Amino acid sequence: MTTNCLNITENNSMKSIIKSIYLTLFGLIMIHAASFAQTANPSGHISGSLLDEQAKPMPFASISLLNAADSSQVKGTISNDAGVYSFDHVKTGITW
Repeated sequence: MTTNCLNITENNSMKSIIKSIYLTLFGLIMIHAASFAQTANPSGHISGSLLDEQAKPMPFASISLLNAADSSQVKGTISNDAGVYSFDHVKTGITW
């Protein structure tokens, strides 16, 4: 009878240890995954619309995004039929 009680106690103790290990591993994995969610190089979004002198949309116009330091072209796009354009994933602080 004593041996049986000892086995039950050891079994519960082992379950507790395994549970602690699983919870610790889960916590470490979650912290590791959260670190990948942080971006090393933040980026922005630039959008707008082109209008002519009569405030009418300028469809299918060419737009260039230039580097502030040397005026080299970073990205280019074309406005849609309503004159709207957008640049995604633009590195912040280096373009105008």
